[in-house]
Amino acid sequence: MANVSLNSSQIAQAIYQQVTLTNSPESIHTTFTTVLIRCLSLNRTLFQRNAVYLTSIFVGAFAFEVAFDTASNKIWDTMNRGRQWKDIRHQYIQTAGEDEDEE
Repeated sequence: MANVSLNSSQIAQAIYQQVTLTNSPESIHTTFTTVLIRCLSLNRTLFQRNAVYLTSIFVGAFAFEVAFDTASNKIWDTMNRGRQWKDIRHQYIQTAGEDEDEE
């Protein structure tokens, strides 16, 4: 077997030619090719260099953490509305004006 080096556009073109030989609908070909080309360009953009790959992992993890924490807090607050300190605080803490009236 010969050691042949192909770039991503040549690979995408070869796969597209193989797919178009079948009798599938044209929309499947277009969708498949579009997804494949995007994946290959993502590979070329993010995963080719180690520094960019690690940076994208850290940025993705940070973004996921922020999104997950925000969603979890909203769900928790919705399920426990009226039972948390921020909801019942006004019942227990008197304002400065009320303290002066009692004296």
